[in-house]
Amino acid sequence: MPTNEYVVCILFAALSILGFFRGPLTLYGCGAATLGVLSNVANFSVPFLFCVFTIPATTVNVGSCITQSWIAWGLAYTKVESRDYLKLSIPFAYITSILLYILTALTVTGLGPEWFA
Repeated sequence: MPTNEYVVCILFAALSILGFFRGPLTLYGCGAATLGVLSNVANFSVPFLFCVFTIPATTVNVGSCITQSWIAWGLAYTKVESRDYLKLSIPFAYITSILLYILTALTVTGLGPEWFA
């Protein structure tokens, strides 16, 4: 596991699509185990870890994943096929995640574990 915050941002940006279907980057799924491992590898600040794990959970899982009830209801209501929806939502979620990781790298990195004191 990487110990540099910029490397974590690049790695999570590249793998942000793993937030779909409550994957290993989604705190609502098995991402809690990933968070436990990453938080014990280096002394990352809490705001940094919050941003790193909230981005795929929000943009990919909650905003685009068809396992969410409101998205499934919307697809049924509008009679849009899930395949067509995923063709549009996956690129949007991926690009949004990358932009948010760039913002995280520019604003939240470097706080260190003593950010609160």
